[in-house]
Amino acid sequence: MDDFFNTVMAALAEPRRGLDRYKKSRRGEYARNRLRQELLGSQRFTVSNSLSYETVKASFAKPKVMAGMMDMAIPPFDNMWIEWDEPHRVKTVHDMLTSTGLRTEPIKEDGVSSRVGYHIHKRADGKCHEYQMFCMTEGKVAIAPMVMCMNNADAITSEAFLGEHQFQNAPPPNEKEWRETQIDNGMPFLGMSYCQIHGDRATKHICDLVFRMGNAISPNFVLGFNAEPTEVMDMLKPLQKNMRIMSDGDARYLITVLAMLNYPHKTVQRGDVQQAAASRIQFGRRVPRNELRVLEIDLPKPLGTTKYEKMFRGMGSPKRQHVRRGHFHTYIYRDGRRESKWIGEQVVGNPELGKIDHDYLLNRRNG
Repeated sequence: MDDFFNTVMAALAEPRRGLDRYKKSRRGEYARNRLRQELLGSQRFTVSNSLSYETVKASFAKPKVMAGMMDMAIPPFDNMWIEWDEPHRVKTVHDMLTSTGLRTEPIKEDGVSSRVGYHIHKRADGKCHEYQMFCMTEGKVAIAPMVMCMNNADAITSEAFLGEHQFQNAPPPNEKEWRETQIDNGMPFLGMSYCQIHGDRATKHICDLVFRMGNAISPNFVLGFNAEPTEVMDMLKPLQKNMRIMSDGDARYLITVLAMLNYPHKTVQRGDVQQAAASRIQFGRRVPRNELRVLEIDLPKPLGTTKYEKMFRGMGSPKRQHVRRGHFHTYIYRDGRRESKWIGEQVVGNPELGKIDHDYLLNRRNG
């Protein structure tokens, strides 16, 4: 399995050779070490090309449907990594837009990263999740200087969002200015072509989506920019512009993947421990080789229905310690009422029996 995660880890171990725009500083070293620890503790997902194809198709649903997807697109872990084959995704999007007559220009292959990955984690205040983008540029790993933020349930207010991101001596925007900023940044996150197909700034359901989004300076900003907080404010607008270009359509894609992951499906374990990839050298250092148990998740089409199996058979037997991913559970009451509730991630099992690390490969369900 082609994996970008270990390339990122190798780049963080040799930042001068592996990270784009790297600038060494005391704050930068602290951020780099913290990021390495967070990534090592993350649950890792890889989106297969077959699932990516179905995800792109599903992501062109009407904004009303997409708003419903966002309700379900809660990251199943508070600390997770997800990556995909970006040229395949871009080509699929291009083909779909070409079929609608919106885009006919050829794809510039040299401008598309070979892989894209996002580190997703819950903010300290618990009000939303931050999405940190990683990609390849000129043979090095690039870390976006800004992060996308999403709240799956509610619109984000400027006061709640800027609480931990506000810079010194920077006046907070009023609510009208904040909503305009969310629209300006959120529409590219959804994809400008998508917004062109389905409406404009005033569309109710597009506003519903973008009001649940925001962006902020990444805590990893100091790895590429050795600037003081007051100087960052002068750089904010060009950084936001670059972020809109880099992340065009990514939020819509991530919402769809996570919604499909949380949709009722069957999961089966195929094989045992993943065989490590062949040893390779990158950035002058051996790339880490992780032998992790791979769960292949067969995802149905968005409107499909089927019966599903439990993740493992023999649920009554003792289990090694592992992290059970977050999921929706449907409660059926005696009066016939049905209510879905989100069950957060949990550490379960007996550590004395050993520990299991899970890596996830997401596949489209056949049929």
